[in-house]
Formats: sequence, C-alpha cells, structure tokens
Amino acid sequence: MKQHSFLTALCLLFAAVPITGQTIKSSMEFAPSEHWVKPVEKPYREEICLNGTWAFAPVQLPVGFKEGETPAPALPGVNEVTFSKTPIRIPSPWNVNSFADKNGLGGDHRTYPSYPKEWESIKMGWLQKKFTVPASWKGKRIQIHFEAVAGKTDIYVNGKAVGDNFDIFMPFDIDITDAVKFGQENTLNVGIQKSSLFDDRKSPLGRRTYQGGSFWGQHIAGIWQDVYLVALPQTRVADVYIQPIVNKN
Repeated sequence: MKQHSFLTALCLLFAAVPITGQTIKSSMEFAPSEHWVKPVEKPYREEICLNGTWAFAPVQLPVGFKEGETPAPALPGVNEVTFSKTPIRIPSPWNVNSFADKNGLGGDHRTYPSYPKEWESIKMGWLQKKFTVPASWKGKRIQIHFEAVAGKTDIYVNGKAVGDNFDIFMPFDIDITDAVKFGQENTLNVGIQKSSLFDDRKSPLGRRTYQGGSFWGQHIAGIWQDVYLVALPQTRVADVYIQPIVNKN
C-alpha cells in the first residue's frame, strides 16, 4: 500500500512540472513548428508564411453526378463562385469537422476549428489569399511552397494559371515569378476538387489515380499543411542526384 502511495505521489509531482522545452513561440498565425527556410539558408533565401485566414468559396456538385460512376465535374471559374462570409483557417481541411462524429466514426477525437455544417459535404471549392511580395525580392525567383494539399489543385496568381498538383500528402512548389507584382498586393486563388471525385468504381476492384494513404487522407479536402511564399536566388541547387559506383568501392 505504501509503495502504491509513493508511486502516485511521484506521478503527481512530475505532472505538475511544466515541460518548457516543448514550447514554441511564433508571431505567425497558425504557426508552423519550424520555418521552411533554415537558419543556414537565410542569407540567400527568404520566406513569408501564408498560414492564417483565407476566403473560401464552397461549390456544390452538379445535379445527377454520381461519385465513382461518372467523370469528375469541372470546377467553375473563380469569378463564377460566391465566397462564404465565414473565413477558413489555413492549414485545415474545409471538411475537418466531419472526420469524427458523435457515433465515433472516423477519428477518436474532436477536430477544430469549427466551420459551417454545410461545408462537411462540400467536395470542391476555391480558396483565396491576398499577399504582398516585398519590393526587395525583385530579381529573385518567387515560389509558393505547399506542404500538402488534399485533392486535385489548380493554382492562379492575379488571374494567371501558374501550376497544378494532384496529391494528398506530399509537398510541392509552384514558381510564380512571372505572375506577381512586387511591392503590391497580389491575389492567390487555389481551386481544389476532392480526390474521391476521380474514383472509378465501375469495375469490381475499383480504380484510383492517387495514393489514398489512410482513412484521414481519403476523407479530407483542402489545404491541410503549411503554405509559404519563398524568395530564392536565380542560381541555386534545386536537387541532388548521387550514383554510387559499387564495383569501385
């Protein structure tokens, strides 16, 4: 009995001690755990985190569309949609609140922030962010770095198509140098269609053109990881390829 009391007291003592080493301070909204540009790179590269409040325009699926049976519907242009009065906080999927429900389906936890109930069934839409590229960045290559976006993604800056992507988990970069206005406000529009819209369920086994990964990945839609605006040198190392010559040690 005495041993149990001692162990209980010891656990309470450690529970009361603050673990200051885990605290991360940042002035950025929805701050990432660390900067994308590492300290050793800062003399040559710069970043602005685009996390925080974005505008979201949910788009309803056309009447008669059957997921898995008919081709994915086209996403209307950004000028054809209406943006919600409720902002979205990036990074977070717009349907994040439907991942776990009161019946225990999905995750075993609650998901926040809370969004309008009707967003839970939305499978495509537009996200918009206004940003300014510092005038001092002129002469550098400007990229937007997405840590992860769930769904087929089309990216526009100031009305110009700058790139696309189709994945759920992997990071990617889009060069927007030729589309931005330095020292002025720019508009980033990201059109996203949920991955499941492209499923083919007509065959007995079904078919996917993307990596589902997990029940979380198969559920979510939207920008669910950090987004950065990055300035890079015109000349830089973008990738490294190493080929070992085994027979020569």
